[in-house]
Amino acid sequence: MNGGLFVALGLFASDIGYGYIAYAPLGHDYANTGIIAAFLASMLGSLIPAFIRGSAPMFGGPRPAQTLIFAALLGTVAASSSQNSALLVPVAAMACVSLAGMIQIAFGLLGLGRIIRFTPVPVLAGFTNGVALSMILSALLIILDAENASAWLTFDSNIPARLAFVALLLLWMFWLYRRMPSVHWSLTGRLFGAGLHAGLMSWVPGVSLGEMLPPLTSLQPASGITALNMHGLPAIDWIAVLKLVIAPALSLATLNSLEALVIANKQDNNDNSRHDDKRMLLGQGLANIACGVLGALPSAPSNSRQLVAKQMGGDGWSASIAFAVAMLVVLLVMPALSGYIPKIAVAALLIYMALSIFDPWAKNQIQAWWRREGDAGFRHQLRSNIAVMLVVMSIAVLTNLVAAMATGVLLSMVLFVRMNSRSIVARVYFGEKRHSTVMRPLAHVEFLKSQGKRIALVELFGPLFFGSGEILMDEVEALAKHARHIVLDFRQIGTIDASGAGTLQRIAKRLRQRNVRLALASISPGGSHGRLIIESNAQSAIPLDQWFDDPDIALAAAEDALIEESRIGDTASTGRTLKLDALVGLDDAQIGTFLDYTDEVVLANGDVLFRRDDPGDAMYILLAGQIEIRVPVKGGGSRRLIALRAGTLFGEMAILRGAPRSADAVATAGHTELLRLAQEALWRLHREHPDIALSLMRNIGVQLAARLASSTEALRYALVSSRE
Repeated sequence: MNGGLFVALGLFASDIGYGYIAYAPLGHDYANTGIIAAFLASMLGSLIPAFIRGSAPMFGGPRPAQTLIFAALLGTVAASSSQNSALLVPVAAMACVSLAGMIQIAFGLLGLGRIIRFTPVPVLAGFTNGVALSMILSALLIILDAENASAWLTFDSNIPARLAFVALLLLWMFWLYRRMPSVHWSLTGRLFGAGLHAGLMSWVPGVSLGEMLPPLTSLQPASGITALNMHGLPAIDWIAVLKLVIAPALSLATLNSLEALVIANKQDNNDNSRHDDKRMLLGQGLANIACGVLGALPSAPSNSRQLVAKQMGGDGWSASIAFAVAMLVVLLVMPALSGYIPKIAVAALLIYMALSIFDPWAKNQIQAWWRREGDAGFRHQLRSNIAVMLVVMSIAVLTNLVAAMATGVLLSMVLFVRMNSRSIVARVYFGEKRHSTVMRPLAHVEFLKSQGKRIALVELFGPLFFGSGEILMDEVEALAKHARHIVLDFRQIGTIDASGAGTLQRIAKRLRQRNVRLALASISPGGSHGRLIIESNAQSAIPLDQWFDDPDIALAAAEDALIEESRIGDTASTGRTLKLDALVGLDDAQIGTFLDYTDEVVLANGDVLFRRDDPGDAMYILLAGQIEIRVPVKGGGSRRLIALRAGTLFGEMAILRGAPRSADAVATAGHTELLRLAQEALWRLHREHPDIALSLMRNIGVQLAARLASSTEALRYALVSSRE
C-alpha cells in the first residue's frame, strides 16, 4: 500500500503535463478538462485491472504516445467541424478511447498478445523516438507561447529568459536525479519550477515567462458521457465518427497492449511469476472502456510507476488500489494548487520526460555505425535498422503518430517477409557422396559414385511461403542443370502457406519440362502440409508415388531410377550362372560346385527370414526381390536399418563372429529368392574345396571393405557439409 501512495504523491505532477498536452489543440481554456481526464485515467487504469488480476500490480495512467495520438484526434475534430465541435469533441473522444478498450479485449480473447509483443525493435525505437521529438516540439510551442510552428519565425524578446528558465529547471532535475534517484523528478521539478518562476517574476522586472495554468474551478468532468448533449446526438453522423476514430483507436489499443505486455514480462522475470495475457488485456481493455465513457484519457501501465512502487514495497494488489485512491485525493486538492503552476514549468517537464524516453538501443546502433564496428554484414544490418528507425521517426514528427503507427505495422510486415525471404535450403547432398542405406551390388555402388551427382537430396529448413518459395525455385532450377533426380526433404519445414504450396506446383511443372524427376520426402498426403499441397493441385505435377515418409526411401528410389536408366546388367535370377559379387573369380564349374552346398529359399512379401537373437547359423545371397534389416522400436513396430537388393550377400557377420542375429530380416517384395549357405556347409566347403572357400572369403572381405569405405566417405561428407 505504501508503494501506491508514494507513486501517487511523487508522480501525479506528470499527469498535469499529459492533461495539458491532450487538450492543447482545443485551446488554453481546456487545460482543466485535460488535467481531470488525466487523473481519471490514472485512477481507472489502476483500479479496474486490480480486480481482474491478470498480472502483477499495474499502475496505469496516461502515456506519452497515446496522449499525443489523442491530442491529434481532438485537433482534427476541432478543425474539421467548427459548428458542431462542441458536440463532436466529447463524442469522438469517448468513442476513440472506448473503442480502443474493446479492441484490447479482442486482442486478449483472440490470443494476439504474442504477435503484438514481437514488434521489430527498429520500428519500436523509431516510434519511441518520434514520440520524444513530438513532445519536445509541443514543449517548444508552450515555451514560445505559440499555437503552431510558424510562430517560431517571429522573435520575442522574452524568449531568451524563457529558454534560460527551462535550462535551469532541466539542470536541476538532472542533478537531483543523479544525487537522489529515489526522489522522482516530476514532483520536485514542479515545485522547483513554481518557486523559480515566482522568484524570477519578483526579482527581474519586465520579464514575461508566460501564463499560469488556469485555476481548476470545478472537478466535474467536462468530457465523457456527462458532457454529451443528448438532444444533439441524433444529428451526429456516426459513420463519419467511426471512420475518424478507427485508426487512432487501433493505434491506442496496440500501444496500450504492447506496453502492458512488455511491463508484465519484466515483472515475470523479476518476480519469477507468470502472467495471463488474456486476463491482463481484458483488464486493460475494460479500464479503457470506462475511461472513454467517463471522459478520461487513454490509459496504459507505466514502467516508471512500476519501478517506484517496487522500490517502496508496492508488490500487492492493494498498492494499485491505494494509488487510485491517492490520485483521487490529490485531484480533490488540485483546485487550491492549479493556479500556481506555470505553463513553462510544464514544458520543461515535458522536455525532461522526452529526453528520458529516447530509446537507448537506437543510440547504441548509431554509435556502432559511426565507429564502423563489425564486419560488412553487421554494418549492413546497422544501416537497415537505422533507416527503418528514421523512417518511422520522421513520419511521427512530420505527420502524426497514427501515420507512424501504420507505417510501423507496414514495415513490420516488410521486415518479417524480408527476414524469412531467405533460402530455406539447409544442405544439398549429391548422390555420389551421400548414398541411401540400400545395400547394392558393387557394380551399382561404383556406378552411383561416378554418376550419383545426377541425384540431389535437398534438406529444407524454415517456413515455405511466397518469399522463400521464389528463392527455392531459383535454387532448384540451378540444381536441375546437372541433376536428373531431385528430392526435397520437408522434415524441418515449420509452416507452408498456400503460396508456398503453389510454388511447389510451379517447381514440379518446370522440372518436368526439363525431364527432371521431383520427389518429396518427410511428408505424407494425409498430413497438414500434405493436404495443403494437394489442395493447391500440386499432386497433379508431383504424383503421389513420389511422396515418401523418409528421405532415405526417397533417395533409394532415385538411385533405383538412375540405375534403371543406365541399363546396367541385372543380377536377377534367370539361371545358375549369375554374376554375383560373392562369386567373383569363380568359373562356371566352381560356381556349380558352390551351388551344390547351398539351399534355395523363396519368401513372399512380409515373410520373416530370421529374427533378432536367432542363431547366426547361415549366410545368404539375394537373387531376386528385396530384404529389409529391421530393429524393433519403443511402442511397437520396427525401423528399417538397411534394404538389400538382388546380388548382395548378407548374414556373414554372425557366422564370422559366432554371435546371434542382431536384427530382423524381412522380405518386402512380392517374390524374394535367396541362396542359403549354412555354417556347417561353409566349413565343409572349406575342407573339400579350399580354393572356392578362399575366393568366397576374399569376396566377402572386398564387400566389407567397400562398405567401410562408403560409410567413411559418407561420414566425412556429412561432417564437411555440416560446417558449411
